[in-house]
Amino acid sequence: MYTLPLVLAPPAMRASLPLYEIEQNLAAYCETAEVVTPEQEEEFLQEFAAMLLQAVEKRDRMGQFLAHLDTQVGLADQEIKRLRERKEAYERVREKTEEYLVRVIQSLGKDAKDRWKKLEGNTITFSLRGKPLSVKLLDDSTVPMQYKVANVSLRLPAEVWETFLDTLDLALRAELLNGARVEYTVSKTAVKAALEAEQPVPGATISERTYSLVRK
Repeated sequence: MYTLPLVLAPPAMRASLPLYEIEQNLAAYCETAEVVTPEQEEEFLQEFAAMLLQAVEKRDRMGQFLAHLDTQVGLADQEIKRLRERKEAYERVREKTEEYLVRVIQSLGKDAKDRWKKLEGNTITFSLRGKPLSVKLLDDSTVPMQYKVANVSLRLPAEVWETFLDTLDLALRAELLNGARVEYTVSKTAVKAALEAEQPVPGATISERTYSLVRK
């Protein structure tokens, strides 16, 4: 990869340099700063300080240069935002187009081997691939506790926590429970395992199989 040459020892400076020469040297040093190695940094800093002090005698170009960098960062952020929005728009169109193609292929029906027929072109073939079955929650509150996970958040003084680690009596248990925040969430993995074993789980079911588009 091509990198800018490192400028560490410019020719000896005259007592008074023309302004444009000082600014040109500063610009060269700023470009060089990005590729300075740790071994070269101390020498670079000494040379950079000398250049900066000479520039200050004319005007504060370094401050303007930093303001310029701030502007460039802002422009880059705007461009990133624009490109991200453009990417997301393309993704939405792709997703919708693939959904339409899946529906078209499903409308063709299945072949003798119970596989979805393919949609063939001159240089490309579209087909369907089944996605893994997933759990569909109908009502979280009716799912039995054996299929749930307790997420516990605690906010206690460190001393109380240390005491808890050593021993747990009834008084400490009450203080612990008073400071605990418990949230129950359904473990879809456990629910799916039960349903696939043909064990009914109230409040949950297996969703219908969906398909993804394959291009070859």
